[in-house]
Amino acid sequence: MAVKKLGKCRLPLSVRVLIPIIVLLMLLAGIRIGQIYRDVRHQKHKLKQKIIADQDNFQKLAQKVARENLTLALTIAAIPDVQESIALEDRERLLGVIKPLLARIQRYSPYPLKVHFHLPPGVSFLRVWKPNKYGDDISGFRKTVVRVLSTGQPVYGIEPGRVGVAVRGVAPIFWEGSEKPVGSVEVFTSLSAIAKRLREVAEEENAIFWIKTVATTAAERVSERKLGRFWILLPAAEKEMALLDEDLLNKALTSPLVVERGHYFISAVPVKDFQGRSIGVYVRFVDISSLLARMRQDLFTGVAATLGGMLLIILVVVLVTRISLGKPIGTVIKAAERVGQGDLDVSVPETGTCELQRMAQALNRIMAALGRYVLHMQNYSGTLREISGELDRRAVNLREGSGAIEEHTRHIRELSRSASQEIQNISQAVEQFAQAIQEVVHGVNETSRGIEEVRHKVRFATERITQLVDSSRRIGEMVQIIDHIANQTNLLALNATIEAARAGEAGKGFAVVANEVKELARQTTEATETIRETVEVIQKEVDSAVKSIEEVEGIVAGVSEQATQMAGAAEEQSAVLGNIQESVSKGAEKVQKVDAAVEEAQRTVADFLKMASALGDTANELSRIAEEIYTFSSRFRVSEEGIRALERKVQEE
Repeated sequence: MAVKKLGKCRLPLSVRVLIPIIVLLMLLAGIRIGQIYRDVRHQKHKLKQKIIADQDNFQKLAQKVARENLTLALTIAAIPDVQESIALEDRERLLGVIKPLLARIQRYSPYPLKVHFHLPPGVSFLRVWKPNKYGDDISGFRKTVVRVLSTGQPVYGIEPGRVGVAVRGVAPIFWEGSEKPVGSVEVFTSLSAIAKRLREVAEEENAIFWIKTVATTAAERVSERKLGRFWILLPAAEKEMALLDEDLLNKALTSPLVVERGHYFISAVPVKDFQGRSIGVYVRFVDISSLLARMRQDLFTGVAATLGGMLLIILVVVLVTRISLGKPIGTVIKAAERVGQGDLDVSVPETGTCELQRMAQALNRIMAALGRYVLHMQNYSGTLREISGELDRRAVNLREGSGAIEEHTRHIRELSRSASQEIQNISQAVEQFAQAIQEVVHGVNETSRGIEEVRHKVRFATERITQLVDSSRRIGEMVQIIDHIANQTNLLALNATIEAARAGEAGKGFAVVANEVKELARQTTEATETIRETVEVIQKEVDSAVKSIEEVEGIVAGVSEQATQMAGAAEEQSAVLGNIQESVSKGAEKVQKVDAAVEEAQRTVADFLKMASALGDTANELSRIAEEIYTFSSRFRVSEEGIRALERKVQEE
């Protein structure tokens, strides 16, 4: 068998060692990257939760400013000069009182404040920041002022106006105990100013959108920009505005939401007026670019560290494998190539690391065992040839003996088949005779049943005739009674005739009746006599019939007894035939068993012949294997001295 020459390995040992290490490092790098992503997601989630928690801060701040404005409005409304100026509608005096006061307050307020005075039912009286504009009716859209003037109760909150949306505090003004307000004062701050202040403090972009709900408002003069149906009250920077759309604002108008777009978390909450109605949307842009930049930095650091570690490990592994593994493995490979060429008188030097030394020791043990095995194969190949020859001879003897046995079993099977055929013929004859006996028994049983039926009918006739005899006897008795009655009747008729004769003419009619009765008695006597004679004749005939029936019954009883005896004899014959048939069947079964045994013996003989043939084939195969073993072992260069030296070296280890 030709040995296929192996080419050079596609990958050197150092590369094959590095592959799992690189895969492990890549796996660790992937785990680290995944951990960084999870950390970033966790931080984003925490930031989003904080944004959600702070969503109502703008509305709360607006309400706080509104309450502060209301406090200031109540303070102004409580000044007597203000009350008197409103009551007397002295605009100049009112302006002189309030303007220096407002200037001092404005220096301490973080938001620009404006003060506006009104007269019932909702007419502008004095705008402190614009004194020359007054007298216009604002009741159509300034609901806070209308409510305060009509109810006398202060109001604060968010409300749109002509120049935008403001945070207002409105207080009523009373004078000299009047029940209804003589006017009102309003302190307000622009909602946009509050949002701008938040933008400066938090250093993040925000925007305010609102819906035009009052026809008299002048929002168009504040800003011509719109986003769908929403007016832009306070715009953000262009790049942040580009992230918004009408659908997001529509959703935020009903409930607060937080979405991530670009590198921003966008928080959008509804802006509610003093009546609790949503009139706009406040949008806050939280920049998460620093968080994303930190994530990218962490990713870069992790990947760089992983790549650096991989390069360092690759360098170390390459150096270690070349120094500690390359030369010893090369020696082992050369020894293995000599073994592959058939030279078993070779040993592997035990050098290198502990693992390589153990591998060399194991290879030396393998080559010592292989050499000893080759020597044994060379010695045992001749023995196998002798064994194969002996097996071939025994197979020939087995084949001849099996042929003789097969001939004898064939003759025995022919005899058993002939006996089986004869027994089958006897069984058929016995079966036919048994069927005839059964038919006789059946006929006798039918005759017996017919005779029994005749006996029953004779008995029935005897019983009816006996009843007839009894009836005729009773008829005779009745006839005697009737005859006695007729004689008595005749005597009575005779006496009646005598008595009629004595009576003379008076008894003639009675005499006629007596004669008729007498005649009837005579006829009755004659009839009873005739009946008596007839009954006697019937009794004689019945007695004769009874005797005949008794004779018939005796004959029928004899015939029935003979039929019963015949049926018993037929049953005995049938039982004897059954025993004969059973014996014949058992004989047939035994013959069949003999035939089956002979057939099994023939199959066994056939198996022996197959075994003899297989034994011969086995002997030939053993001879061929012995030849191949000898040819194969002859290819190896092995000597008893070399194998012993290698075995001694292995034992010393």
